[in-house]
Amino acid sequence: MYYKKVLGFKVSTAPEVQFSYGLSLYKCKKYADAVVHLEGAIARQPYRYGWIQTLALNMQRMKNYERALELFEAACQGEPDRINWRVRWAKCARQARRNDEALAILDQMLVDFPDSPEASGAIATFLKDHGQRWRELDIREAYQEQHESEPEWFYLAGEAARFMSRFEQAADFYRRAIELNDDVLKYHYALGQALESLGGAEQAEQAYAQAVAISNSELVHQTGIGRLHERNEQWAKALESYTRQLELGGDPAKRWNLNYRAGEVASRLFKLDEAAEFFAAAAKLGATAEERVKSSYARGRVLARAGRHRDAVAAYEAFVYELGEQQAIKPQVPYFRFGYSLQREGQFERAAKQYLLAADAWGYYAGKDKDSKWAGLRGNEHFQLGAAAEAAGDWREAAEQFAQALWHASSTERGWQARAGRAFAKLGEFETACRYFEHMLMFTEISVAGTGDALKGVGRRRGALAIHARDTQPMDEHLVLFESSHGNNVHCHPFAIYQAMRQDPRFAGFRYAWVYNDQSSIPQQLAEDADVAIVKQHSDKYISLLGTAKYLVNNATFPTYFLRREGQQVLNTWHGTPLKFMGKLVKDGVAEHRNVQRNFMATTHMMVPNEHTFKTLSVDHDLDGLFPGKVALTGSPRIDSTLNLSAQRRGEILELLGIDADSTQKIVLFAPTWRGQLKDRSYDVAGLVDDLAKLAEGGHHMLFRAHRFAEQLIGDADLDATIVPASIDTNELLAVVDVLITDYSSIFYDYLPMNRPVVFYTPDYEAYEAERGLYFDRATWPGNVYDEIDDAAAEVRRLTSGQGVEAHANFAQNAAEFSPMEDGAATGRVIEFFFFGDDSHLLEQPVEERTKLLFYQGGFKPNGIATAFTNLISALDPRKYLVSIAVDTNAVANNPDALQILESLPEHVRILPRAGATTMSAEERWVSDQFHAQRGHASPAAEQIHMGTMTREMHRSFGDVHFDAAIDFEGYSRFWAALFAAAHSHADRTLIYLHNDMVGEWLLRFGTMSGLFVTYPHFDQLVSVTESVGDLNREQLSERFGLDPAQFTVSENLLDLDKPLAWSKLGEPVHEFEGENLTVFANMARLSPEKGQAKLLEAFAEVHQRHPETRLLLIGDGPLHSDLDREIEARGLEEVVAITGLLANPFPTLKSADCFVFSSDYEGQGLAMVEALMLGLPAVSTDVVGSHSVLVGGYGLLVENSVQGLVDGMEQQLAGYQAPKKFDAAEYQASALAQFEQLLQLAKV
Repeated sequence: MYYKKVLGFKVSTAPEVQFSYGLSLYKCKKYADAVVHLEGAIARQPYRYGWIQTLALNMQRMKNYERALELFEAACQGEPDRINWRVRWAKCARQARRNDEALAILDQMLVDFPDSPEASGAIATFLKDHGQRWRELDIREAYQEQHESEPEWFYLAGEAARFMSRFEQAADFYRRAIELNDDVLKYHYALGQALESLGGAEQAEQAYAQAVAISNSELVHQTGIGRLHERNEQWAKALESYTRQLELGGDPAKRWNLNYRAGEVASRLFKLDEAAEFFAAAAKLGATAEERVKSSYARGRVLARAGRHRDAVAAYEAFVYELGEQQAIKPQVPYFRFGYSLQREGQFERAAKQYLLAADAWGYYAGKDKDSKWAGLRGNEHFQLGAAAEAAGDWREAAEQFAQALWHASSTERGWQARAGRAFAKLGEFETACRYFEHMLMFTEISVAGTGDALKGVGRRRGALAIHARDTQPMDEHLVLFESSHGNNVHCHPFAIYQAMRQDPRFAGFRYAWVYNDQSSIPQQLAEDADVAIVKQHSDKYISLLGTAKYLVNNATFPTYFLRREGQQVLNTWHGTPLKFMGKLVKDGVAEHRNVQRNFMATTHMMVPNEHTFKTLSVDHDLDGLFPGKVALTGSPRIDSTLNLSAQRRGEILELLGIDADSTQKIVLFAPTWRGQLKDRSYDVAGLVDDLAKLAEGGHHMLFRAHRFAEQLIGDADLDATIVPASIDTNELLAVVDVLITDYSSIFYDYLPMNRPVVFYTPDYEAYEAERGLYFDRATWPGNVYDEIDDAAAEVRRLTSGQGVEAHANFAQNAAEFSPMEDGAATGRVIEFFFFGDDSHLLEQPVEERTKLLFYQGGFKPNGIATAFTNLISALDPRKYLVSIAVDTNAVANNPDALQILESLPEHVRILPRAGATTMSAEERWVSDQFHAQRGHASPAAEQIHMGTMTREMHRSFGDVHFDAAIDFEGYSRFWAALFAAAHSHADRTLIYLHNDMVGEWLLRFGTMSGLFVTYPHFDQLVSVTESVGDLNREQLSERFGLDPAQFTVSENLLDLDKPLAWSKLGEPVHEFEGENLTVFANMARLSPEKGQAKLLEAFAEVHQRHPETRLLLIGDGPLHSDLDREIEARGLEEVVAITGLLANPFPTLKSADCFVFSSDYEGQGLAMVEALMLGLPAVSTDVVGSHSVLVGGYGLLVENSVQGLVDGMEQQLAGYQAPKKFDAAEYQASALAQFEQLLQLAKV
């Protein structure tokens, strides 16, 4: 405020003051306001690089990463010695999903500051924080001399080595840390872990003993190493240690701690019966009320979690009387849990008594009867009536009013639940009372690890509530939830259906809920329907009803956390016949239609007014051939209100419009589509005023209705028209309109059944069509179309002049095509279809006989896997296969290279972008977090829970669509592997590709891959891409992870037979060496450790020394780019070795070489080498799996995987070696395609 006042009173306008004000706004998280002042200060003093860096941080907070990266670069160039700025720059690049750029920034920092411990420390920390542990280990090893006196450096090096399963190296680093400081517990503990992994049990015990001795915790001294294992979430080791300690005996206090801790870790292993026994033993040993209460309460919880509620009741009974004698456990939740177990056992009266104690302890029966901010008008009204009845001792009235209050409340209102429960208990209706009491806790499920942060955040909480409602609450067979326009209105088809149901005696006893977001008012449409619950979207009640209502009706979409439960029926009525492009045809954003598509996959019933509507909803959402629900051609319920408008309602509408019912003047409605920008809520009000003034000229009544955003922005503008009140439904309005004027709004489709004229005013047709896209050219529309307002106004005057008006030439065709069922009886047809199973109006969909394949490819990074995938699906015959691809939108949305690959896929491929996040309960999230953190499951029960979560996620993501095979082609993501491993609910068979020597990948680069391997038993087939890789994977993975060898199979990658040669002619090489009679060796691969370019560089240096006419071309990019640049410089090879970086078209450059050299330590197949062979290049490769399968038999030269082997190979090539056989791409392609198709034949068994 100080700086604001200084600037405001012009005491000082110095740039320093302006910057300080901007900095203050930044620190207050007012980033948009901060930008103005920071930029203003910098404009006046552009060389204040610290200010520029602050602005970069501000832009980063605003997620304007492009600008932030530019500013960081400018700041770091201005003050290049600021290491911490470079680290922030790299973090911003990482946040912007530019990982290679982030590493390049840090690599350059090491080049600029090779002797700086701060620089090496910064990059090591960055790599650790971002999961690149193999590179972190390389850095910590390479720069250990700079940190030779820092024990933490060596400890972290040990942690990186242990993460990469290099336990001997880890132990050495831990010992070094201990040499520098032997008084740090975690150093000794980590050494024990490494030694234990190496099989050195005795040495490990010594290290563990030292860790325990160092600890300052009395509990650790009592319980031993088990407590340290527990702290490090090594549950099995902890349980083993506690059990061993218990066998040794000891004093009661020690044995109480050991039993209690053993119970805790056993529960986290889901050994619930065993945990209960430990807690029971602890309870017997408890010397204080606190110890007895803690033990018995813990026992009751695990028994209840195990579903043993009768035993849980006994456990709760054992301690509940002592709750007041201790402070460790507050009484509310124990009372509640006791009551809940009694309720589950059918002991409702006893349960009610415990619930009453819990409610009283929570304070729900004290305090004033205040309205709830979140309950809504009707909820608060009924609550106050209930409170008054309660005060008067009228428990029956109180019970009924509290029940009504909760029915109408959008929020859970736990205090109201307690009041309702007490009222019913007073009446002796204990079972009903318990149904209210149990909602005093949001979640009745017990998580073995508690909730912690598992439900932190709005998204997580909503997802958990959705699961709770769907999986634990009974479905209400007579409850219908209606939603229109995401809760912004009560109208459209759902309202027409609702009105008809209220008049239909067959629905007597049904309850109705409407979604409406304005909780400060009751929608006029529902003002007379006092029994209808009006709930806010995303509220607790809304989420509960989504999971418990038998019938759901929506004209748009439900949120991403919605998941249809078994037996639930979902009717999608969509909100009109589309004129503007929909789904994948919409050009704005990436996969913005993904939740629409996801909703359609969960839809059981869809009503459409015409076949065009269903075509756009299916084809343009990539669901033709996949749509799982029933589709009926019914007509539009909302148009019934147009065709069946009563004389009384007509008079009411005219009165609201200020039009005399006896007036003979025509009524004209101008109803344009939304033309502004949603983001900035802008609208051309002045242009509208001018247009309406001209349209109103003549002897007619002029009405105006627009999008609600437009009407808000118009405000009090002086219009020559009556703005139609919101209380008048659009379709009822159309019944009184004589002429409709619109532009691109599909309102005219609803007006067609009135057989009255339509005028189209489209002054920006070409621009709008190019930007938004339209299904039909305006030459086909059912009315005259005008670009000029004067022409449109003249046409309106002609149509309202009273002279005979002939039907437009296109009108009959449009009516026949888009309104074939509009006879005023559509609502009845929809009700019969949805509620009573009348299939007489079903749209016949062709039986899909093609093999349905669901793939996951990954992030579409430009690498060998992406190339192999595009080659595969391009080779699949679309007449035989319906190919769908699950896409992680977040991984591709900000990556232009990935988007380019995605957009280049064949047109017949269906894209299914994943919408939203996985919904989990608190316990499921804990299990998931453990799976990812520990790279596996701690117990079979945890694995079962996690796979159950993934099965449900398949349902959430893909609804009721079924595939013949689900194929994880990428094969590296633990999440997607687990998801596809659980896809048996949606696919006949599941497969995952193993593109490499997977154990080699695990030990060299990806320390997390052990978590991937635990998903393998759940797949039907594990597919390697060459015989040699398949043999190695079968041997290593079967032995290490106990996999069935029969799961392993081979399907070689397919080729693009035309691309390498055709693209090689599309440009010039990006690098050409100077000189004559040169021999250029080329390597094309990601610059990564397993590709062996450092080994190749060493070999080439030796060859070049003997053959100066040789050159080396490294085509590609990757994390080792900077390391290789430094090595090239160190060897003085800058003129004879070049790194091209990543190339969109590498083939002209590759073809310019004389020989291809592959130096990999292992390969899945080596597609780059195959492409080199297709271009006619001879090939030299290390004789490793993958590459061996390509060249074996005489297609190239296989050499020892060493520097000397590569030297020998290049020397033989220079000496004129010729491969005995020529690679036949067409023959290979036919064989590979046959392999894949055989794989699918097996999948269909």
